[in-house]
Amino acid sequence: MPIFNGIIKSDNNSLVRKPTTSFAGIVGFPLTYAVLPYAQPNNLVGWFNNGDGITVATGVSAWVDRIAGASLAQATGSLQPTYTQQVQTINGKNKIAFASTQYMSAGDVFDIRTNTGYSASIYAKLTNIIGNRFLFGKSVNALNPTVVGDYSISCAGVNLLIGKFYDNVSIKSTASFIVDPNNYYLYTIVVDITNSLLLIYINERPVITVAISNAAVDYNSGNPFQIGSSNNTIAFDFLEALVYQVALTQAEVAKNSIVSRGKFGQI
Repeated sequence: MPIFNGIIKSDNNSLVRKPTTSFAGIVGFPLTYAVLPYAQPNNLVGWFNNGDGITVATGVSAWVDRIAGASLAQATGSLQPTYTQQVQTINGKNKIAFASTQYMSAGDVFDIRTNTGYSASIYAKLTNIIGNRFLFGKSVNALNPTVVGDYSISCAGVNLLIGKFYDNVSIKSTASFIVDPNNYYLYTIVVDITNSLLLIYINERPVITVAISNAAVDYNSGNPFQIGSSNNTIAFDFLEALVYQVALTQAEVAKNSIVSRGKFGQI
């Protein structure tokens, strides 16, 4: 059973946190573990857990995910977001604050490589939204995906969010959605290849969907997975991220939203 940073993953078991007590070390396996509360934990391929795996230099220089070890990184000090611990307004958790032009990249990871779909979420508060700019996803362009397989949630104007995906034909975009810059939301993009749909959710609320081509099912754009962009004119506070190699249902997105809001005291 493979273990990474205290997380156990098995095809026949849920993702669980390994106990750290000396008693657990003596007893060994099998043991009873607390299952992670997120939807479909066996299909998680990336989990940037709040406060875990973070390296601080000038700002945050690296954040390692707890599933496969992918690392969001930024070597340039001026582009590193600010790390603040034990923030009372988010239930004593930690936040990473991105100023304009600051970003972190994990390199060419989290491609859509299955015939069912893909989902990615971040829990964040957009503190300043001006113009059409990139929030997160796989794209090196601050405005639109440029390569087949790229996807993103981007700003579409003041306090407006939009989902985008470049299928094997063209760029597809959802309707835009107004958000309150004073609030945290779970922003989720779902590429549903089975049903030929692109969706974004703000918390558990779906935004109007758009049809996509399902002629291709294995995308490898070659572009990096990023949070923020060097061309950005937006600022945001970032708390956590989840990445799945499956298209989540509305009920599953709602479950993750409820868990995230509870975790960070936003209910």
